[in-house]
Amino acid sequence: HASGTKVTWHPDPQFFAENVPDVNALKNHFDVIAALCPNLKIIFNYNGEEIVYSEPGGINSYVDRKAKGKELFSNRFVVDRAIGKDALNICLTYTSDYSESIEAYVNLGHTDSGAHIGAFHSAFSSAVNKYAKDVGLLKKSDKSLSNTEISEGLYVVCNITTTSAKYDAQNKSRIDDIDSKIINSVVGGDFATWLMNNPADAKIIVERALQARKVREAAKKATEKIRDAGKVNKKSI
Repeated sequence: HASGTKVTWHPDPQFFAENVPDVNALKNHFDVIAALCPNLKIIFNYNGEEIVYSEPGGINSYVDRKAKGKELFSNRFVVDRAIGKDALNICLTYTSDYSESIEAYVNLGHTDSGAHIGAFHSAFSSAVNKYAKDVGLLKKSDKSLSNTEISEGLYVVCNITTTSAKYDAQNKSRIDDIDSKIINSVVGGDFATWLMNNPADAKIIVERALQARKVREAAKKATEKIRDAGKVNKKSI
């Protein structure tokens, strides 16, 4: 006999203009949730169409599909670690994109900003800069690589399981506060070790960041030159 829990939801007309779900949003959500929960199978039925979402290989297989054809790493960073009641499942790589992509979930709920992403950026930046200076890719006297420089092409998918998260609103898309101990441990520890064990991939991070720095400095000089020329032209009028 079938067993389990059945949940039925009816949209309230005072808040929803029409009884039509955002199918694409649901499909995207089920796609990543199946990866974050490798033992879960999601069957989506809508208007006679049935789609089964299942990702036994977890987020590593999910990233295989999402980064296909543009991934720069030969051995991406993948960790599933628990500390006390908290856990972090993370997959990190770099692509040829020029933007950063962080798909961050907290207790399987999608988040777009907050303390957990800030903690990740801080620990990630520290680990990369320490490695770069330790192995000589960055001189001790050089300015540390900024988060903006390091983030070009960074692609991360992660889920944090915790009871410490405090949200800014009911939709829970932003985290105001969180215990970042597990983030610091995984990124400052496991990832720092990964950098040492994967020098070719680690070099990609640093070289991309240095290239981003050169581009930004060149753009800044070009802007300053245009402004200076404008000031000269004004004086000559």
